[in-house]
Amino acid sequence: MWPSKNKGESEKYLIEVSGDYFRFFLISREEDRFKIKDFKNIYIEKGLEDPEYWSIFKEALRKFFRPQIRKLDLLISPPHTASCAKLLPPIPLREAHNYCNQVITHEMGISRLSYYVDHRIKKLEGKDNIAGMFSAVKKDVLDKIIDFCMELKIEVDRIETSLISAETLFPGLGLVPQQASIVVMRMEESFTELFILNEKYVVSYNILNFGLRDIKFSLVRTIYTQTQPVEINFDKAEEIVNTLGYPQGEGDYSEISYHQLRILLLPALEILAERLRSFIQEYKKEYPSEKIYSLYLAGKALVMPGLGAYLEEKLSIPYLNFEPFKLIPHISTEEGIEVDSSCLGLVLSFTLPEGKRYDYLPPHYRIIKESHKLRNKVLVVLVVTAALFSFLYGGVKLNSYYLNGMYRKAEEVYNELYPLIQNVDQVERLSKEIEEAREAINQIYSSYPDWVGILKELSNLTPQEIVLESLESGYEDGEIYMLLEGNIVTGIGSLNLVLNQFIQALGSSAYVKEVRILTTKQISSEFINQLNFTLKCYLK
Repeated sequence: MWPSKNKGESEKYLIEVSGDYFRFFLISREEDRFKIKDFKNIYIEKGLEDPEYWSIFKEALRKFFRPQIRKLDLLISPPHTASCAKLLPPIPLREAHNYCNQVITHEMGISRLSYYVDHRIKKLEGKDNIAGMFSAVKKDVLDKIIDFCMELKIEVDRIETSLISAETLFPGLGLVPQQASIVVMRMEESFTELFILNEKYVVSYNILNFGLRDIKFSLVRTIYTQTQPVEINFDKAEEIVNTLGYPQGEGDYSEISYHQLRILLLPALEILAERLRSFIQEYKKEYPSEKIYSLYLAGKALVMPGLGAYLEEKLSIPYLNFEPFKLIPHISTEEGIEVDSSCLGLVLSFTLPEGKRYDYLPPHYRIIKESHKLRNKVLVVLVVTAALFSFLYGGVKLNSYYLNGMYRKAEEVYNELYPLIQNVDQVERLSKEIEEAREAINQIYSSYPDWVGILKELSNLTPQEIVLESLESGYEDGEIYMLLEGNIVTGIGSLNLVLNQFIQALGSSAYVKEVRILTTKQISSEFINQLNFTLKCYLK
């Protein structure tokens, strides 16, 4: 969260991490306005195949870091994410939750052992339909980023996936009309994300393994002109795409006619148009009454002239360019800082008030953050108290030393100050009590279970068929226990077998000495086969 408005200017980092690029923003806030004060875009040609991928990120973060700024918001983009969004028929919210969870964990093959997963299930206003969404971030990716930030003592405050940012940004700017939907195509060099938004929610999502780089490569070849063959390498292809795009009318580029360029670009653009058409038709097939109002182009789609006009002609949907500096009045850049609109993409969602708070922080990091807050409060109290008593103690000691030197010459003065000398014993006694209280606090902290270890162990032991909904701790007959509530959803195998295997895994844990089943309840319906359970685990 940004600091309170009445505290003047505040600054924080916004970072987007994808498979072939890193984008670093330093943004300041004053009242309701935001200013980009620094920006760095790093493109990795080999992407994740580059063995120096994480070294490049760590070094770039270190160079971009400023010691006085300790807050960071993080946007994770494909291929580090896995997401699904569906517009569902009128069914109970719990069944919608289970259906979306089934899609992302089974049909998409997402394991909760490898991903941090969060979701949103909401009923559309004025309609019976349910907007369901699950979005996940790879654990190994997020753990690395957070470890790098912890080394620099940067606190990661807010984490979003590209799907969540789109859901925050477009409705937040009032770009989704009532009683209609919009399509957003966000293109990057190596991938393209497609979103359909209805009211405040993303109701359909897909990612294409097709990006601006594929369009550029369609031009890389030798062209035979009327005078001589012309070789188009990748750099020339990039220049053509960025300056001419899909050229209209008649003209020449290095003796290559616009007609020849259109012929070369057409196969790649047809692939893109066909995939976009299939995405929209799949949505319209399920919900034919939903009207598509417009197509927004974002990201690298903005750098190619003529792309929007081509898609509008093919799809019969009017297009609009999502240009942040024109559509977001509260954002500007520092003088001398140049930021390409195509690089802003979805990251500016962090400048808008967030809706639902999504939790992708690793459990151990979340506990560390909370413990640091508590520790800081305790330290402040202890420091203030110690300083107060040290001042009193030092003052009394000083007075005592002075009185001892003047004892023979000023016995009357000594007698007048005698009560103050007695206070020395009282201060020493209070200091001893403080030390004893500190030792008692340390002993209390040492007697708590290793919750960080327990949460990591629990994360590793929980199979993908089980969704844990709550965890509570308690104390009974001198023993500490935790209550686990969850459900099992599986299309293959026995629900009870999955539960028994989970209980056996918990019982063999280094932290648990006994597991008891408190309740089980099986729910079967047309959509799902589910077993709800409550376990009581006594800790060692």
